[in-house]
Amino acid sequence: MFLYQAYRKNFRNLNLSNSIWIPIYIIGMIILSYLGGTPTGGINFIPYPYDYLVLFIYAIIFWGIGLFSAPKEPLMSTDALLD
Repeated sequence: MFLYQAYRKNFRNLNLSNSIWIPIYIIGMIILSYLGGTPTGGINFIPYPYDYLVLFIYAIIFWGIGLFSAPKEPLMSTDALLD
């Protein structure tokens, strides 16, 4: 949906710098899932109860990064989304 809307707007005003953390977060989640407990398909490098604790801390860190990197003012009016 994002790519379609960006295409319709000719890829202008995307402000990708606000969301550069998202691919890093996803890659980290993949790595942590792989290192986690075996019930979720991991190699059990981080054993069961601790893998959830590590994921919780990781998610809290990126929640803060997401809040910090969010635009402080609206980038466009809501009417522009209805085109």
